[in-house]
Amino acid sequence: VVIRRTAPSTKGQRVDLRITSSTVDERGTSTGTASVIIEVKGCWNEGVDESMDTQLVRRYMAESQCQHGVYLVGWFNSEKWDESDHRKGRAGRKTRDALQKNLMVQAVHLSDSTRVIRSCVFDCSW
Repeated sequence: VVIRRTAPSTKGQRVDLRITSSTVDERGTSTGTASVIIEVKGCWNEGVDESMDTQLVRRYMAESQCQHGVYLVGWFNSEKWDESDHRKGRAGRKTRDALQKNLMVQAVHLSDSTRVIRSCVFDCSW
């Protein structure tokens, strides 16, 4: 999904995932659609602590007028991670629990009566 074209010749900004589904009431009658934007980051990403607000909420959700967002961070820290991979050093800045708690608090603060944000730190360290 292209959120905003910066110039006619550019691809524009794209969300990682946007899911749109039909909605139904308790009787099974169609009531429209609901959408969620999912922003995905690796735990090594330099903006992992800020991008829920700056990228997901202020840019992608605001510009698409989507009211539901998920901030999904893949946790890749593992003893098997190649020491020469530059991402490994950036990923070890905090623990998985600390990151998860920080993102959960942010999601609560960014949610309101018209916008719902959830965060998830997914363990990919196998």
